[in-house]
Amino acid sequence: MQEANFRAVNQAVGSKQVHGYGKMLVSNITVVNELGDLSAQLQRQQEMLEQEAAELVPKTQALQDAQTQRRRSQGRLQTLTRHVNEQVAHGKRVTATLRRELKEQHRVATALHNQTAQIDKKQRALELAKAKQQQRRQRQQERVEHFDELQQRKQIFRHDVELDSFFGLLKVGLVFLVIYLLKEIFNDARMEPVTFLERLATLPARRYLTPEHDIVTFEYNRRDPEVMALLISHNEAINARALRLRSGRILRIHVD
Repeated sequence: MQEANFRAVNQAVGSKQVHGYGKMLVSNITVVNELGDLSAQLQRQQEMLEQEAAELVPKTQALQDAQTQRRRSQGRLQTLTRHVNEQVAHGKRVTATLRRELKEQHRVATALHNQTAQIDKKQRALELAKAKQQQRRQRQQERVEHFDELQQRKQIFRHDVELDSFFGLLKVGLVFLVIYLLKEIFNDARMEPVTFLERLATLPARRYLTPEHDIVTFEYNRRDPEVMALLISHNEAINARALRLRSGRILRIHVD
């Protein structure tokens, strides 16, 4: 109940809006340091991405050249195979030209086999390099997004601990003071502290000073007859206590 009263009063009096109280915008050192490290990582990774992109160019060109050479070998092999098949089909005599074409056919077929193996090897290496670069680009994008997120947390609000403690003490004291007034002055009236502050403590009044008395006259609030009835019913009892203020005068309360 005390915690609930404290929270209610804290909200009602708006103490966090008091000039000089609250939070101060400062740099978040942890985030600033992390941003520095992340910025260096982004720079290094960007340089590696550019280097990998540059390395992909000759690899891609070499693969294209090998594929072009293989297409030429395939065309030459098809031509030689057609010539040899034509001569064999017609039962022609084995001539020097046919022997030369057979040898060339064998050489081209061997070269084509080797070219295909080299192209497969180059193709796998290129795909692996592209996949590696894509992973690096994805990680780089995640770092950029994390960097942007950290930028929004570069500054934080820091509490003034001593001022917070001081105001916390004042607010707790205010709550206990209201509870004491309700119990001792208003005969243990059933009223929440925040209700006391909103409906009774904020009543407009006139103050009149005499050498012996400090007279406070409250204006009657016709829109809140219950509180006014409570104040009027305890008016004489409060005055009978002859409460002496720090000025030395005696407090007297009246209701107009």
